[in-house]
Amino acid sequence: MSQDAFDVMGLVRAGERWLASGHPGEGMDAPGDLGLIESTDGGRTFEPRLTGVGGH
Repeated sequence: MSQDAFDVMGLVRAGERWLASGHPGEGMDAPGDLGLIESTDGGRTFEPRLTGVGGH
């Protein structure tokens, strides 16, 4: 799974595309709410897609 551990509050998979929301893990340089993040490599890495919103 992800190279950066984070607190997943929502996760959906659509083919090769994974969308998630949640809170950063310990030591992660990220805002308190990750917003909507996306992975296109099976969940190994995630990139921000929509910031400044809560996913739950």
